[in-house]
Amino acid sequence: LLSWISLEPLYRLLEWQARHSLEATRLAEELRDQRGKLNRTIKDLDASYQLLQQTNQELAVARHEAEILHSLRNRFATNLSHELRTPLNIILGFSQLIYTEPTLYGYSAWSERLRRDLAEIRRNAGYLSELVDDIVDLARVDALSMPIRREDTDLAKLIDDTVAMVDSLAKAKGLSLAVNCQQGIPLLHIDPVRIRQVLYNLVTNAIRYTEQGSVTVSARLDESAPAGAVIVSVADTGRGIAEAERQVIFNEFYQIGRPKQDADPGKGLGLAIAKRLVLLHGGSIWVESEVGRGSTFSFTLPLLSKTTSLLRQSPEAPVPKRRAKPMVVVVNDEGTATGYLSRRLEGYQFVAAADPTPSSPPKEMSEPGPAERPVAVIINQSPEVEKPDSLPRCPIDLPEDVPVIECALPSPGWLLNRQQFAAVLTKPVSREQLSAMLDRLLPRGESLSRPGDGRYNLLLVDDDRSFVQLLLRMLEAQAQPGRGYDVRIAYSGESALKKLRSWQPDLVLLDLVMPGLTGFEVLERMRREERLLHVPVVAVTAATPGEDKIAAQGSTFKVTRRGAFKPGELISLIATCLGAGQDEAGPGTSAVAGTG
Repeated sequence: LLSWISLEPLYRLLEWQARHSLEATRLAEELRDQRGKLNRTIKDLDASYQLLQQTNQELAVARHEAEILHSLRNRFATNLSHELRTPLNIILGFSQLIYTEPTLYGYSAWSERLRRDLAEIRRNAGYLSELVDDIVDLARVDALSMPIRREDTDLAKLIDDTVAMVDSLAKAKGLSLAVNCQQGIPLLHIDPVRIRQVLYNLVTNAIRYTEQGSVTVSARLDESAPAGAVIVSVADTGRGIAEAERQVIFNEFYQIGRPKQDADPGKGLGLAIAKRLVLLHGGSIWVESEVGRGSTFSFTLPLLSKTTSLLRQSPEAPVPKRRAKPMVVVVNDEGTATGYLSRRLEGYQFVAAADPTPSSPPKEMSEPGPAERPVAVIINQSPEVEKPDSLPRCPIDLPEDVPVIECALPSPGWLLNRQQFAAVLTKPVSREQLSAMLDRLLPRGESLSRPGDGRYNLLLVDDDRSFVQLLLRMLEAQAQPGRGYDVRIAYSGESALKKLRSWQPDLVLLDLVMPGLTGFEVLERMRREERLLHVPVVAVTAATPGEDKIAAQGSTFKVTRRGAFKPGELISLIATCLGAGQDEAGPGTSAVAGTG
């Protein structure tokens, strides 16, 4: 007994140690299990991270391909506009000239049969020109390069104005054209030009396919929409649309039935364009129809954003104001720069400012409040190739974090004021435009080359032989008793300079973009000679005035900010510029600079 009593503590110690040893063994096994799970989790995370990196790379590639596709579509629209409009303008110009001036071709008058044929040529050429315009619009929408310039718009007035435009078409067919707009529709934040285009397409279609009865344009509030909307409808009593055709009627180039049998078949693009423009506004478009009873085309436009609450609302609560677009001040607007930017960049408000001085800043910049503070200032300058450190500094006293962008924006001011052009003619050139320009620049009795005899020496410089031929015919039609033109032609800049060395012109019509010497280089060499220093030169361009100069000579793009860049901002700016250079590499960029 004494032995058991003396050994009991030892037994208890051994028992406690055994239990703790078993517990330690169990915990060690659990730890190994947890460590194994952790290792498996880490491996899964590594695999997921690698998969995420691969997915991000694929997304980056897909995004880059999408951007390239958008760029290609935009280029397609631009090239289509230029390559198709140029010959179409020649056809239209010649057909109109032949139709109205038979004496130019040795006839006193055209026979009635020939006049009908000429009128048919003009009508179909006009149809093709409108078709090109529609295709360009469609391509620009698909390429996301058609900006929506939203502004507060009275929808009822917009409908009235559109209906007034087509009222004569309805009267010519004996149709009744009515408008029914619900009272109390608030102002809509839309692009009035594009919505007018939608309405015009729908109403003209309704008139085209309605032989008798009426066309009604209506607008009403749609309270069932979650955020509120307006439904605009165009209803007619025409032939109606079969169910199968309603499924594809908004497709490109689709026309109902056999439209070529109609006097005015249309082009099959109006509804496709209308659908895209409505979608750009966040709305939807559809058609309801019954064969033999007519059709109703409807589309929705969202209302202004509004705040709602299920709680009791105070009637005195102020209506929240719309958030203003970020303001960008444009210096040296030249009358066109702000419009050029607004058509291409929807999310900003571009404000023109006259050439400011530190003592007299522009009105927009005088003590601006938080909402009026510009996010940037753009200095529009002539696209002369200069060193970045020789460019002018912004004369406006700005906060340190407001960037100043110095670049060239297409402007006729470069051509008229700084390049010594007397006028600018944009193709297509009409007979009336040519006549007005000649009367202004060549007053009677002031010929430099042949004073007193009433004739003027003109030099036409253009590589487009068809356009030169059209101008020759127009000039023949301008001839009057005591006033005529002796015209010489050059199809290149080198040929023009050769003729100018031995011949004194009274006026030069000069194409700006030609193979070899450009129009700008020809003008520069002309001004080096005293004999040609005061000869008026008219710039002829097929682009926005000023774009030819950027394409031919390039320009400088510079970003300046006095304050420090935030972390990553400078690298982001450099990456953006490098990306733009990679996408649009070519001789047009002369310098890109960013300083802070």
